[in-house]
Amino acid sequence: MPGTLVEEFVIPATFGRSFEVEAGQTLRIHQIDGGQVGDCVFYNARDHKEMFHAGQSWAINVILGTGTAKSFKHFYSKPPRENVMLTVMEDTYPSHWGNMGGRCSTRLYQLRDGLGEHRSCQENLTEALAPHGLAGDDIIDIFNVFMNVELFTDGYFDPAGAPSVEAWEAAFREVERIDPEKVDRYPCVKGSTPGRFADDRTVIVVQLR
Repeated sequence: MPGTLVEEFVIPATFGRSFEVEAGQTLRIHQIDGGQVGDCVFYNARDHKEMFHAGQSWAINVILGTGTAKSFKHFYSKPPRENVMLTVMEDTYPSHWGNMGGRCSTRLYQLRDGLGEHRSCQENLTEALAPHGLAGDDIIDIFNVFMNVELFTDGYFDPAGAPSVEAWEAAFREVERIDPEKVDRYPCVKGSTPGRFADDRTVIVVQLR
C-alpha cells in the first residue's frame, strides 16, 4: 500500500499498546507469528465517549451489504453517534470474530479453566489505555482480529481451524459426546428435553475450483 511509513512496532504476545491514528492515515495490523489473536479497541482521541461498537458495526454492515459477522468494511461508533471510525482498505484474512465484542478476562479464565490470577486481554487493554486516562470500566466493545470461530446456526460457537466438512463433523461429535441430549451444556434453541431430541445445526461448505 503506497504512502510514507510514520511508525512501525511489534506488540509482544500477552501485552498491549495504545497509539493514535490521525484522520487520513492508514493502520496496518500484520501477524508476524502464527496463532496470535489481537483484541482491538477504538476511541475518538479527542472525545473518549465516542468508541467502537461491535453490535452496531455488525448490524449496519450486514444491512448495507458491506460486511458479515466475520468481516467489516466500516467500523462504527456506538449509538447515538454511529460515525464511521475506520474504513477497511484491504483484509487478507476476512475471518475474524467481528460480532463478538467480548474478550478474555481473569474472571473468564476462572469460570472456564478454574485458574486463579491469569494475564488476559482485559488487563492488557487496561494497561495500554491508562496513559490516556481510561480505565478498565471504560472498555466496552473490542474487535477480535485473526480470531476464527465456527458460528453454528443455533447460536453456539467453537474455535475453528480451516472450514471443512471434517472440521464441522468433528465439532458435532464433540457436542454429542459432552451433551448427547442437548439439555445441559448445549440446549438447542428448539428446546430439547430428556425425552425429546431437537437440533438445528446446518452447514454449507463451498469449495471453489
